[in-house]
Amino acid sequence: MFCSRCGKENKSGSKFCVSCGASLQTINTVSEMSSGSKQKQVNTKLGSSPDFYTYVTAGLLVIVLMLSMTQPVLGIFISFISIVTGLIGFKHATNRKLQFILLAFAIILLMICMSNHTDQLYDDLFTF
Repeated sequence: MFCSRCGKENKSGSKFCVSCGASLQTINTVSEMSSGSKQKQVNTKLGSSPDFYTYVTAGLLVIVLMLSMTQPVLGIFISFISIVTGLIGFKHATNRKLQFILLAFAIILLMICMSNHTDQLYDDLFTF
């Protein structure tokens, strides 16, 4: 049996790793194949990556950049969504500096979109 944290081989039936002390009774254990090599169980559920929200925020910012000239209202709406995903991702991200930069960029893009398209935004929202 191999440890999921450090990869050290342990005796079969051990509760804790002899190298790092991690519990060997977790769901994400590393199993030993018949050939003797290691195989990790991978969780492929959407959103299971700690950087999922970082990727979503970056993707939304690209969409905002593309939409800011043609559809300013939609660009502003997606900017708000990217700020929300950036804030959620800040809690889970492994690279908080990158997440902070993306969040700051989303706020700056929101301000630019709102300042450049104030007249068109007013016309789109309040004219019938």
